Amino acid sequence: ELQEEILWFCEAAQIPVIWATQVLEQTAKKGQPSRAEISDAAMSQRADCVMLNKGPHILAAIRMLDDILRRMQN
Repeated sequence: ELQEEILWFCEAAQIPVIWATQVLEQTAKKGQPSRAEISDAAMSQRADCVMLNKGPHILAAIRMLDDILRRMQN
């Protein structure tokens, strides 16, 4: 996948990566994530920073991202 290749090149070149691909956007806006968003959030584990979009459920999105990333570490 292209995203994985880009992450690999950035890691090899020691270039910081900000993951900003509409991560958990539906969660932030509607409180319910899509399956694709969960997968995308899991991929963000290799980034140095993850950017979330604003919305009325942003705290739920932050909690969900934290949970996903913690599970990916284990």
